[in-house]
Amino acid sequence: YDRLGKMRSGWSKEPRGESQREEWQSARDAVTALPIHVYDASEMRKGRDVEAFVEWFQERCHTFRIAFVDYAQEIRTADRSYRGMYEQAEEVCAILRWLAASTKVPIFVGSQLTEGSEKAGTRDITKGSRVWEERCGLHIKFRRFEEKELEKVEHQYRDIPGIGTAHLVKNRFGEGRLREYVQWSKEYLKFVEL
Repeated sequence: YDRLGKMRSGWSKEPRGESQREEWQSARDAVTALPIHVYDASEMRKGRDVEAFVEWFQERCHTFRIAFVDYAQEIRTADRSYRGMYEQAEEVCAILRWLAASTKVPIFVGSQLTEGSEKAGTRDITKGSRVWEERCGLHIKFRRFEEKELEKVEHQYRDIPGIGTAHLVKNRFGEGRLREYVQWSKEYLKFVEL
């Protein structure tokens, strides 16, 4: 809920100004009232394995209509036979699909696709996120331009600090714009469409 509230209000943390704080609280209240539940795997100390999530979900799914699982790449399976990150993610994916089908509650899964290091000579996608990339319905790639790339940027955007692009890599839900210029906002800690 915290993340959705931040996105709705546009503030990454509670602002100091009275009017902005009211807007921030109003956004958080509106999100909390929705018949959804957000499960942030990065903050679940005890429930990062998918088996614990299944147990938790089956007990509570009657209280909401939709579930969002954020940072899904952090979820593992307790089954020791799945050793590699790719196999782990494959199994977690299968369990989440089964869980949504068996409870009739849609589960929207978000996973950050973290790329490897160019300095290390690899562009591999880490933490088994290749599975999430293959299974996802929507894949958007955000990136900031490096200094040496700025000459490729259209003139009217070139001098904007934090300039980058949002590239729609895959969309199973219909057509969409392929690329948009975005700006990394340090104030809001997110990319902002220009």
